[in-house]
Amino acid sequence: MKTEFITKRKLALLILIVLGMFVAYYLMFLQVAGANRQNQMLAGEINKYIQKERERRELQRTANEIQPFMEKIQSYFVGKDEGVVRFIETVELLGANHKLKMSIDSVAIEFLDESVLGVELLNLRFKTLGSWNDTFYFISALESLPYKIIIRNANVSLASLGEKGKLPVWKGSFEMVVNKLK
Repeated sequence: MKTEFITKRKLALLILIVLGMFVAYYLMFLQVAGANRQNQMLAGEINKYIQKERERRELQRTANEIQPFMEKIQSYFVGKDEGVVRFIETVELLGANHKLKMSIDSVAIEFLDESVLGVELLNLRFKTLGSWNDTFYFISALESLPYKIIIRNANVSLASLGEKGKLPVWKGSFEMVVNKLK
């Protein structure tokens, strides 16, 4: 009976050890499974980061490639800061180069609807005084400026016949708009 008791004790101890091993194995399995899930999440985040980095590099490369074109396109617009003053000075200088007396009547900004992002219209009204040829060449030169200029109104009329041996004097009244960056 004593040996039977010892055998039962050994069997119970062995069953406890085996159960303890199963519990330890199960806990280790749960820990490994959790670590695998965490590794998969980290791998997914790393893949997302790598993809975003590739996209960022591609966007940067594209931005670098189109930069010269963007600068060229922006040169067709009046600048947003001191661009208005510089544009008016250009128009006045153009008039002076064509021997015209000029006066600026008004300068206004026309806001466009929300669909046109970053652009507004610069409205410029001015008057000229000079010969017909000088006025005509001035308007031609004005249209040749590297801006999208729309002449909304042009009115040229004879101001005076001129003295003997001199050309008649013509007065012009003009309204134009040009695209301006906001």
